[in-house]
Amino acid sequence: MREFVSEKQLAGTLSDEPEKRPIDAAAPAEALEEWLGDPDVEANSLSFARSLELDEREELPADGIGRVRAFGFHRYFVPDWLGGDLRSTEELLMLTRVIARRDMNVAVSESTQIWMMLAWIGGDAGQRAQWASTVLRGGVVPCLAYSEPGHGADLAANELVATPDDGQYVLTGEKWPINRGRTSTHVVLLGTTGDDGVPAKRKQSMFLVDRSRVVSGEVTGVPRVPTYGLRGCDISGVSFDDARVDASARLGAEGEGLELSLRGLLITRTLCTGLSLGTGDTMLRTVGGFLSGRTLYDGPASEIPYVTESRANAYLSLLVAECESLVAMRGLHLYTEEFSVWGNAAKVQVARLVDFAGKALARTLGARYHMRAAEHVGIFQKMLRDGAVVSVFDGSEPVCLDSITQQLAALAKSHERPRDEDWSTLYDLRAELPRSSRPG
Repeated sequence: MREFVSEKQLAGTLSDEPEKRPIDAAAPAEALEEWLGDPDVEANSLSFARSLELDEREELPADGIGRVRAFGFHRYFVPDWLGGDLRSTEELLMLTRVIARRDMNVAVSESTQIWMMLAWIGGDAGQRAQWASTVLRGGVVPCLAYSEPGHGADLAANELVATPDDGQYVLTGEKWPINRGRTSTHVVLLGTTGDDGVPAKRKQSMFLVDRSRVVSGEVTGVPRVPTYGLRGCDISGVSFDDARVDASARLGAEGEGLELSLRGLLITRTLCTGLSLGTGDTMLRTVGGFLSGRTLYDGPASEIPYVTESRANAYLSLLVAECESLVAMRGLHLYTEEFSVWGNAAKVQVARLVDFAGKALARTLGARYHMRAAEHVGIFQKMLRDGAVVSVFDGSEPVCLDSITQQLAALAKSHERPRDEDWSTLYDLRAELPRSSRPG
């Protein structure tokens, strides 16, 4: 198993061709499992006991984040053709699941690095090389600054202004609520660059701002807000007051912001399924462990018919969710042109299935489901609370379903055309996926 990232890896040139080797998507996740250790061992950085303790204090889990970074998790947010370790999105899905099943506060805090991918999608060659090198050096904490207090998911209505001025942009406005708003080092944001004569969908442009390189003005954090779940995450905001940045901070052309944001969301919505699966794993294991040692009505509690049926249905829901998650993630490589439907459908359905399983398992715990202390299987209650937020991440369920609705007419037409394809690679986890490639 690889331990700390070597100097040779950090110094590798981005122009080098990645080593040609078969992709074993599960191998990084297995290595991370070993690296993090047993979550039931209290001394481990990502133990359940430590997770509950920090959650009660609403404290960012710095030790857990440090342990994950020491493994080199950040390298899996950079594709191998840019010098990183990511060869398939399936790898990132499995890694995210490993972390989420221990502590969603760590998984959600670190997963913001995925937004650096917008530089790989929308940036030019120089921007890709620059930002890849920055991420690989470690320490990048980006936040996604799309939402605004008065607009929510209506990105076209955003009011943060990015005014062009002599080779720079002047940013003014506020983004809230977002993850890592106060503690971020970099901000990925949408800003209005078009005037009233420009169609609404062409008014927004995308920027990747290094807060340490703001020329003048102020970038400040908006105070965090108390939350039902993810009590250890920095759910807050960020405010720009005449913050001047170089024009090189813009990704893509002016007016392409909404298009780039939607392309990114299709990927992250699917990766959100890894967060759901992680919480589902722990809830099922916790209930199974608790019931295995409990006696009720002169027999093992696990053998009560109602309990047996509830656990079986919860397990089946998680298996279906896992199948949908993996197939959708592989589909990103194999059927990219259809992913505007697949990504949305997977996010909605997997979150629903895990939520259903969690509620069914909660009923088998009875009153203990409401107890947060560790001795009362408190990690179950934490996972149920934390997992509930996935349905609103990166586009809520209504937003995702609306996106599918908008495409129904096109889907009906395409269904009329016969297709004769071999879909086996999509479902066979032993079949090798096409390697990630440089944008054209």
